[in-house]
Amino acid sequence: MVAELKSITRNKTLELVDRLTGDKHIGVKWIYKIKRKADGMMNKYKARLVKKGYVQRQRIDFDEVFAPVARLETIWLLIALAETNCWEIHHLDMKTAFLNGDLKELMYVTQPEGFEKKREKIEFMCYPKLCMDYTKNLECETRSGNNKPDKRLPPRLFATDRSPTGRLNIYSKPDILPFIQHVLMNTKELQYIKNSCFGKLFELPARQCHVSCKLIHAFLTRQLLCEDNNTLWTVFRSDPIRFGLQEFGTITGLPCGEFPTDYDTELEVQSNNISDPDWVKLFGKEKIVTIADLRHKLETDARMLGWKKLQLALILIVDSVLIAHQQKTRPTLKYVKMVQSVDAFFQHPWGRESFLKTITCMKPPQECKDPIGELVCLLRQDSFRLKGFPLALQLLAFQAVPQLQTIIHAPVDTLSISQLEEPHLPLHSNINYVDILRVEAEQNLAVTSLIQIQSQTQPGWGVWTDFVADERITYMENLIANHYPFKKHLWPGGDRSGLILIYVPHEEQPAPNRNALKPRKTLKKPSSSRKQKRINNYFPRTGSTRNSNDQVFQMLTKVSTQVSKLRKENKVLRQLIKRRKSRTHSKRSAFHSVICCSKKAHL
Repeated sequence: MVAELKSITRNKTLELVDRLTGDKHIGVKWIYKIKRKADGMMNKYKARLVKKGYVQRQRIDFDEVFAPVARLETIWLLIALAETNCWEIHHLDMKTAFLNGDLKELMYVTQPEGFEKKREKIEFMCYPKLCMDYTKNLECETRSGNNKPDKRLPPRLFATDRSPTGRLNIYSKPDILPFIQHVLMNTKELQYIKNSCFGKLFELPARQCHVSCKLIHAFLTRQLLCEDNNTLWTVFRSDPIRFGLQEFGTITGLPCGEFPTDYDTELEVQSNNISDPDWVKLFGKEKIVTIADLRHKLETDARMLGWKKLQLALILIVDSVLIAHQQKTRPTLKYVKMVQSVDAFFQHPWGRESFLKTITCMKPPQECKDPIGELVCLLRQDSFRLKGFPLALQLLAFQAVPQLQTIIHAPVDTLSISQLEEPHLPLHSNINYVDILRVEAEQNLAVTSLIQIQSQTQPGWGVWTDFVADERITYMENLIANHYPFKKHLWPGGDRSGLILIYVPHEEQPAPNRNALKPRKTLKKPSSSRKQKRINNYFPRTGSTRNSNDQVFQMLTKVSTQVSKLRKENKVLRQLIKRRKSRTHSKRSAFHSVICCSKKAHL
């Protein structure tokens, strides 16, 4: 048994990997056999690792035997060749033999009995035997038609072309930005906000800021699994795209430096907001205040002071756009305290805090036992909630894949949010998932894996102290730096329980050829009267149309008579029920009254 496993390991047939959600595995068992000599004496014990029989199904492969068997014709041919060419024949005892060559699919089998590892959720994965070094000869393998996955790359969350479709419940409301632009127009408060760290938010392209749940969901389901929880890697068609803190700061222009000392990123409890003086100063003694209430006050209160307008506008930007953590958005007590000092409010690393709230919902949750399986189930739901500022991922998608801008159902323009005349974003229909698949299937698709980073002069900008190095990510980044052309089949792993979704273009029908030969018209011969009589004998004649109409009229008359009779009886029953209610002392029931009435009618 030990020799059998050593032989399998030496030939790189199996590898010990973690069990992936949705992948089926094959059961194996040990078959023991005693090898005997020619005189019947015992020679040795032999153990073979084979597939369990109950895996085979009736009428498919139930009667087939999967075992390497030598054909006698092959042995006879070898002996004949040796005799003809004067070759020497040597006898060898092969301990391990393989039925097939290299596999193109991934196959999972359970661990052999008696040789299980102590770790949890571990399976043996059967992978194709490597013919050459991937780091040097990937292009050669692709040209030769080798469609094996590269296990050095990070695995996918969902298998290639098997990403599910769904909707998202996004709490962030980017419409707040044009609303603030419209309400505070031509005021020094608006100019003060645009000159601060939030100024680049008003320079975002308005055409791309309409939230597309289908596009964001498509990039989330195409993500790769990596050990770093602060970076999201996704794949569009075959090329990887990075979404990290540096990309978030480049797109939004928000400060992404280090947090202040002893700063707690968790939100405080809102139960003590009435007793807080800063809350009372800004909102009064109202305990429940929503973002809709703040919008109404900012729009209708003409006597509001400038400092209060500025603070309310900043609360709207932070709580309803950047850090939206509730479906019915309300101001956060912690941010209300921070906004009392506007200069310190602008120095806070809002980009890092907003990204932290955003990326936490997009990555596998760490508080459960099976984080990957939990995220797979969440993305398969009809609706999946996202906190923070997910619009940044959509803006990254438009920047990394410029062809996605062509499927926006809006006129092409270069207007930013600050150039809009209306207090809301341009209204247009949402992006369809079929359009995303169509762009993904384009031959001349250009994907930028790493967008150009615009760093800021802040301590710790775009860097995490708890960064976890991943060898697979490092290997992938080296391939990106060498401009390696990625292919779909290179990405390993992923949930395979979903359907394959690919875009199939409609074939254009060729134009009809006017000069084509037309079918020859055949003249119909009139059938003879004798033949017609013989055919009519098989079908008995029915009544004429006049007789059938008379029968229908008689049936309608009978039905109408029965309906009128039922109506009269119903009327009598109602009268009896009414009398019954008025005379409660009577012991006779309505049923007895009906019988008496019917007897009188007969008499």
